[in-house]
Amino acid sequence: MEVPGAIAEPQWREPIVAGVASVPVTLVCQWRSAGTYVFVPVLLAGLLVGYLFAERPPSSRRAGTRAGLVGGLALLGDGVRYLTDIPEYSFPIGLSVLAGLYTVLVVVLYAGYFGLVGGLGGLVGGWLANWIDGPRSEPVAR
Repeated sequence: MEVPGAIAEPQWREPIVAGVASVPVTLVCQWRSAGTYVFVPVLLAGLLVGYLFAERPPSSRRAGTRAGLVGGLALLGDGVRYLTDIPEYSFPIGLSVLAGLYTVLVVVLYAGYFGLVGGLGGLVGGWLANWIDGPRSEPVAR
């Protein structure tokens, strides 16, 4: 089975896999700790991807940001749940629409925050790769 488009390229595939792998861990952290350590799985996914993408396109920070944004998908479940709860309250229609828009805005802002945390992890991962392994070079084809 062939994967179409940009997802087939390693610079997208690896951050997406790391971000998707962080989603279940993020959900468990949300459930167990009431939001205290929710960003740790995304930070670790960004760190791993940043380490892998040191001196490889895209930059380790950008790869970590991609992993963080994908890891932010963990927020969609709660966002949808809050949106479906709005009709149960006796708000006027205007206030219900405003509450729905506010919920969407908060989910988007948190997803962006997840991207920033993943980017920070990617930046640290790239730094660690250069510190541990030294400058890497691409293998020369003969």
